[in-house]
Amino acid sequence: MLAIADSDVNRWHASRSPRLRASGDTIRLHHSRCLAMLEYLWPDAPQSLRDAVKYHDLPEVIVGDPPYPTKRAFPKLAAAYAEAEAEVIARYSIPQPKDATEALWVKLVDRIDAYWRVYRDWE
Repeated sequence: MLAIADSDVNRWHASRSPRLRASGDTIRLHHSRCLAMLEYLWPDAPQSLRDAVKYHDLPEVIVGDPPYPTKRAFPKLAAAYAEAEAEVIARYSIPQPKDATEALWVKLVDRIDAYWRVYRDWE
């Protein structure tokens, strides 16, 4: 699996907000916050979910992450990125949610962290 040290990829690189772009937020920090949120919300979460949360954006280290509005406007591009991410996940054995419930938890803490980051940036 990719070394977590390789996950110092900046987040918010394509944000319209200069403050978000310059925030210094990285995938590694994002993963740490998401895991802390999961542990706060569900202290007894299964290890499979903890692992999925801890590494959920790791494929972005290799394939990047186009902004959401771009993916929405260009579905073929979004599909190509999803295919590339799936290849990276398989190649590096990156933990994935074991079922739909775990996938929802990953999405929940991911979104909470994004909203928190944007809110914090605008204070």
